[in-house]
Amino acid sequence: MPLPAFRFGPHTLHPDTRTPEADGRPVLVGRAGSTCCPPLVERRDRVVGKIELMEAVWPDTVVE
Repeated sequence: MPLPAFRFGPHTLHPDTRTPEADGRPVLVGRAGSTCCPPLVERRDRVVGKIELMEAVWPDTVVE
């Protein structure tokens, strides 16, 4: 079962495919951008710190 899309203004994010759209057209954000978008949108009600974001996106990887 696909996860529901996040909609905010003219923008949509499909969490299953990590595909952001603007006015129904795909937005090219690159691999890192598409990986970071879902955790940021899920936590949209607050500031997400670097450590929390890295743990959400790359839990088993050291990123510098």
